[in-house]
Amino acid sequence: MATNRRIQSLEGLRGIMIFLIVLSHMEFLKYCNFGHAYELYWHNPTIAVDYFFMLSGFGMMFSFLKHGGVSAVGGRCTPDVY
Repeated sequence: MATNRRIQSLEGLRGIMIFLIVLSHMEFLKYCNFGHAYELYWHNPTIAVDYFFMLSGFGMMFSFLKHGGVSAVGGRCTPDVY
């Protein structure tokens, strides 16, 4: 039985960032009764995209190090230092 060793709180934060990014692409919301809240807060997803990439990179590095530095194709990652 394989154990799932993901960090659930970081997966949840990634999900929230994805939701904010998708919400920013919904242009029809600026015509609803939100006032200027959509244009001020939700239309610019720059911070959400930055956090999404940061959390994704951390998750990939965490997975890589968890497996002992062995890549998915079977090669070992060692620096070429002489």
